[in-house]
Amino acid sequence: MMTSYSTDLRRFFRNRFEIYADYGDVSAAAELDGSSFTLADMCWHLQNDSEPFPRHYDLDLRRIMARAGSGVIARPRTYGEVAQLIRLQLGEEASTASTCLGYRR
Repeated sequence: MMTSYSTDLRRFFRNRFEIYADYGDVSAAAELDGSSFTLADMCWHLQNDSEPFPRHYDLDLRRIMARAGSGVIARPRTYGEVAQLIRLQLGEEASTASTCLGYRR
């Protein structure tokens, strides 16, 4: 069932996804679109979303995964699958940052 909430959340996710792909910035889009949700929040809410993720973002997804040293399966993906990949990537970045600062989880 498609709701306005789902449509808005997907749009906000795409905004943040693009900025993350282009600049590695997970927070800048909030100033542009007015949503208080972070990229990680949106990933959590969309992790089970079966709506197909637009194919024209494939290059951006490949760039994100290349920075992480991961390969991406070249097939149509859902918002949920992309959200899970991004959540894993954000978790890896947080883990790496805390280890570089001398903190261990």
